[in-house]
Amino acid sequence: LETFAARVLATIAELPVGPLRDSVPVSDVYDGYRERHDGAGDLSMFKQRLLEAQRGRLLALRQLDRPQALSDACRQRSEIAGKRRPLHLVLRPRRS
Repeated sequence: LETFAARVLATIAELPVGPLRDSVPVSDVYDGYRERHDGAGDLSMFKQRLLEAQRGRLLALRQLDRPQALSDACRQRSEIAGKRRPLHLVLRPRRS
């Protein structure tokens, strides 16, 4: 799980900064991860691994506060069922 999370964060670091600046849609992370690493699995499996990594405090997921910031297709592909509201974004790691 640690290797997976490290690869996710490395993938995010290589992705262009979009309108959300401090976070990246799950679907973009998944697509970028698949281009760079073997074993991404299908999107639902990838989302499950993201949730596990968040529970292990290896990365952070967050809700989409501005739905208009993503296309409907991106929002739907990125959605992960959360406890209160769906999660759509992976937070970029803070730079030291």
